[in-house]
Amino acid sequence: MIPMTETTDVFISGKKNRIAGVQSVLEAFDLSKVSGLAVAIKANFNSADSFPASTSIETLDTICSSIIGQSPARVTLVERSGMGNTREVLEATGVIACSRIRGFAVTVLDGLYRSGWQEIQEAGLHWRQGFFIAKDIARATYVVQTCCLKTHRYGGDFTLSLKNRVGTIARRVP
Repeated sequence: MIPMTETTDVFISGKKNRIAGVQSVLEAFDLSKVSGLAVAIKANFNSADSFPASTSIETLDTICSSIIGQSPARVTLVERSGMGNTREVLEATGVIACSRIRGFAVTVLDGLYRSGWQEIQEAGLHWRQGFFIAKDIARATYVVQTCCLKTHRYGGDFTLSLKNRVGTIARRVP
């Protein structure tokens, strides 16, 4: 596991054009660091509903294009929908088509066999029996999240990206 730092930089763009806004935020990072490394992306496609309920396809495309432009070893979108069949949601939102055009892989967590999960067992965890996280997330050098900052009916009024990250953990291990 990668140790957490005490502070985190947050970048916000005030641009009205989504693509220009995403590009301006990405310019704050040294994306050349991903060259030759594995990158996992966890977007928010909980349903096939359009932005702001789900990640905008323009946002995903801009992020993936920028990362792929730095020649990483692999880029994988890791996703599970809570409100519908994940593969159908990704088809309906244009994610599968985008992945074919841009050349990134898609891992649908609903269909992973046990070999696609990595068990995490460490002393002091909240989960006494540990938990399983998608190997594409656990083994990636970099993980990029595109959460939807919105209120939620369950789990708190404003959860930031917490629910998005929980989406990478196995509901049940096959």
